[in-house]
Amino acid sequence: MLALLLISDWLPWTAGGILVFSIWIAISAARARKRSQAFSASALEMGFAFEGGTWSDPQKAPHLNTTLFTKGSAKTFRNVMTGSSTGLHVSLFDYSYVVSDGRNSRTCAQTVASFSKTGVQLPEFQMGPKGLL
Repeated sequence: MLALLLISDWLPWTAGGILVFSIWIAISAARARKRSQAFSASALEMGFAFEGGTWSDPQKAPHLNTTLFTKGSAKTFRNVMTGSSTGLHVSLFDYSYVVSDGRNSRTCAQTVASFSKTGVQLPEFQMGPKGLL
């Protein structure tokens, strides 16, 4: 009888926690899907190709050798779109990585624009919020 009372005490809290977590996952997935659809529509408007999670032609992938791409682990590319403008090859994509200090971890995510031109060495340029660089 005592065991039955203990289960009835924690069961509603566990079920509620699982429900809240499930709703959070569903909302996150819906937001990601909506962002992908927006990127796809923007790519079409600009005459770019929407490639999803990676570059369909690895030769067109940018050479990502700035400090941003040396940080963290679990690096992920999403919503990749490619095209050209004024003679430059352009890649726009969402990039995320995980930073961990052993006890805690956090995911850093941002949208990146990369420009390149064969035979031309463009200067490295990074932009971010004031006070963070």
